[in-house]
Amino acid sequence: MSTVYGDIRLRPTRVGLLVNPSDKQSIMQFVRYCACLWGGQFNPIIPVSDRLPTKWKEGVFSLRGRDLAQGYLRYFEPDVLVEAVPGMAAKLGYAATKTSFTNLIVPLDKFITQNHHGEFDFRCSLNIFDYYRHLYSEMFQFVRKDGQPFVEFVKGGKYSNSLEVLFGGFPEVSGLQFVEQGYRDVFEPITLKADAQSALKVYREKLATPFSITKHDLELDYSDNWRPLVFIFDGRNSLDLIDAWNIRLFKRDVVAIDVRWFDAFENYLVDFIKKNHRPLPGNPNKVMVHSTIEFGRSIPENIVDELSQKIRDGVGTEGWAKKLWYDSIWSQPDDEDLAPQSQKVRITSKSSSHEALVSKSDRSTKFESLAPDFAERYGADARWVNVLSFSSYSQEIDIALAMPSNHKTPDFPRLNSGGEAALVSREGWVFFQQYKNSQVYISFLSGEELISGWFKENGIKTRPSYEGRIANQAIKKIHSLHDASVFADADTIKILNTSAMSIRHKSGAENGQEQQFRATGVQAQKFKNLLKARSRRGHFDTIKLSHLTDMNIVRLGLSVPCSHCDHDNWYSLEGIGYSLPCELCLNEFSFPQGDFEFSKSPWHFRPVGPFAEPDYARGAYSTILSLRVFSRLLSLGGRAKLAYCTGVHLQLPNKEREIDFVAFYQRSRMFNEAGEVQYIFGEAKSFASPCLKDADLDTLKALGERFPGSFLVVSTLNPEFNLDDQKRLIELALWGREPGPLGEPRASLIVFTGNELFANWSLKKAWEDLGGTHAKLVEHSSVQLSNLRNLSDFTQQLYLGLPSYHAWLGEYYAKNR
Repeated sequence: MSTVYGDIRLRPTRVGLLVNPSDKQSIMQFVRYCACLWGGQFNPIIPVSDRLPTKWKEGVFSLRGRDLAQGYLRYFEPDVLVEAVPGMAAKLGYAATKTSFTNLIVPLDKFITQNHHGEFDFRCSLNIFDYYRHLYSEMFQFVRKDGQPFVEFVKGGKYSNSLEVLFGGFPEVSGLQFVEQGYRDVFEPITLKADAQSALKVYREKLATPFSITKHDLELDYSDNWRPLVFIFDGRNSLDLIDAWNIRLFKRDVVAIDVRWFDAFENYLVDFIKKNHRPLPGNPNKVMVHSTIEFGRSIPENIVDELSQKIRDGVGTEGWAKKLWYDSIWSQPDDEDLAPQSQKVRITSKSSSHEALVSKSDRSTKFESLAPDFAERYGADARWVNVLSFSSYSQEIDIALAMPSNHKTPDFPRLNSGGEAALVSREGWVFFQQYKNSQVYISFLSGEELISGWFKENGIKTRPSYEGRIANQAIKKIHSLHDASVFADADTIKILNTSAMSIRHKSGAENGQEQQFRATGVQAQKFKNLLKARSRRGHFDTIKLSHLTDMNIVRLGLSVPCSHCDHDNWYSLEGIGYSLPCELCLNEFSFPQGDFEFSKSPWHFRPVGPFAEPDYARGAYSTILSLRVFSRLLSLGGRAKLAYCTGVHLQLPNKEREIDFVAFYQRSRMFNEAGEVQYIFGEAKSFASPCLKDADLDTLKALGERFPGSFLVVSTLNPEFNLDDQKRLIELALWGREPGPLGEPRASLIVFTGNELFANWSLKKAWEDLGGTHAKLVEHSSVQLSNLRNLSDFTQQLYLGLPSYHAWLGEYYAKNR
């Protein structure tokens, strides 16, 4: 048994609407449904169209309608999809999956259903009526409700859509009237006209609305630094309604107003800007807070200028800024550290930490689930979710924690040992909950199981290679990639290889026949001298002979010459006897007790197990050290998660290819959701020069084409690549730099040499110690090598002589403009 540590977070089910951006009727129907759901205000609207609307094309480079939808889906990661038109999810690559009790794709016209008692409810998510009922019984039943600041608006009118998007309005659907009636019974809201003055009253007096209740018991964590934001949109335009709805999912405390209300809000906006123009709290440099006035993308430029001038007339130019664009939530920034993308709001109702035992036989465990206190025990499907994330785990068991999103194909991986599908997202593993007081059952996967299954889901058959098995056995011997530091040294690897199993020509054999036998190893004193030299070179970890013997990398034995053929044989301690077999001539001979040359130091160390394989353990050293860089050397504390598989044959179209390693890499970022899981395909070479073959580069290119946005790695134990290899790598790097539809590189090449593979405990520190260009690239404290885009860019500059990626991209766009 091994121990695993998990954090569980309870939040509402995130339901995403797939809708044509011009389908205002479906948009408003969904908005009204959201007023009835716990956390409904934070359900995203995903625009889906074959062609981008004209207003959304401006300033967007080579973006297609489906690319936009995919970008929204990647950003919001909805748990369940509701389709305004059936088939939309399938067009975007989503499988029509039905779990044991949850449909993850639901038509909008079937989002309301009847249970076996004939009662109407939603197919998924938690009806806010549970909270109304709970609140009434716990509080309001015995408390006067006079003066409660709750409101509702008169239905209908030209401003109705805007008011419902901002504050909430209930659907007029047969069977659902009980939700609206429950709101009235519990809160006794005052009724306001559907006009600008009523909207202004809500903002000025901070009145509660139907959407206010959907946020009950929720902690909202926005990653952006708070900056007052006013969003002015046109409620007559469906595109602006979508933007106004979604902006509150990644910006805190937005004051959103219909452009037709501007005259009524003009004084309020002036006061808003003046009130917020104050010194930034806690800033010693007297930096002032500025408000942002953002205009919807449908509002004409002349209207923007006219309204901006009115604001200037009232407040001047200080304390505010005009914004004419919408945050590009559908795309990923070229550098997520220098230009971070805003994060969707992190929603938490409850959280807890757990420690559980994981069975080594089936890698299973269980956790107690969390549920809202106010919810009824039973109800609809997927009423809420538990999100599990794991920060650390025992190295004694192979558990894959870095997993790519499976929202499109939730049947794999099957993380719930109870059979129910779970979703993998940046925020963690999402488990659907139907009723209270249940348990979450988890079945972990090994790295090999995860990656082979992932390839299978993508239509690629795999089988492990012989070299991959050797590397995998070597990792098991040393326990973890972190412990690969024991041979992260060129001289150590070379002496291990010299003393490993060899194939030599047997003198006098017929037809030049060769015989395989083990080398006699390396004198014990020579090994000791080697490790002393490593220590003098300033290694952070002092490597001792006991480290190598405890990990069964080498074993101590005696070197004894054969009395028949004079071949030096190596014998383990338990293999020494008075009569010994010769490994070369196969004859028995007596231990030379009287003639033994004790002065020649007969004690020798020899590699054993996978380390006894020739050719640098069949390339295992370079493979393991390459993976070690990603696992331990890119960030302090090794916070990145890595799932990996060594040496696999891939059945790609028309040809079987082999790759040295495949890895899934996920950055852990403090105070933010985890980064995207990134695919890494690697070719690892030892000391050969030149080392690259056409098949190596063809395989990497084929995988880069099959999985756009992936990272291709080529590594060598040498301190540099020779000129022939450099030319080939430059061609591959430039091919991979070409931008895709969302601006991301097609496939980024990362190049490692011995400088990286033999780094001690931090790649950044190793580059600083090297000085020159290496040190210059990481001299700024903001540089993060855990950002694989940075790592790719820098290694291409260092070892291929290419310009920086951003400089190259500017020239590329200039040529292709």
